[in-house]
Amino acid sequence: MHESSLLPRSGGRVFLLEPESDDYAQFDAGLAGEFMRLGREAKKARDYEWVVHDLESVKRVKLGKGILRSVRACELLSLGRWYFDKIKKNLYIRLRTAEKSSYVIYIERE
Repeated sequence: MHESSLLPRSGGRVFLLEPESDDYAQFDAGLAGEFMRLGREAKKARDYEWVVHDLESVKRVKLGKGILRSVRACELLSLGRWYFDKIKKNLYIRLRTAEKSSYVIYIERE
């Protein structure tokens, strides 16, 4: 499992060297109105855990046009699910990427 940590107010784009393919994978984040947008271009199939820090609230998390389900505790987090820790103000999202694929996550805030 690889973890990607982001601070929503900073946004930006990050590149990660994928040693197996000797190429760079791209991550990006940014605010888009009432939503936060997270993007990923994968070179290799992997399981990822996104951690978005310093969020005030989360109403819904979408992957493309589909809505991801939330869980009630971080220990219950599994692939395709999300958890918002109200005390730490962190959002955790677990996803699996296919080789040479991309996706966009939309976080809707309350």
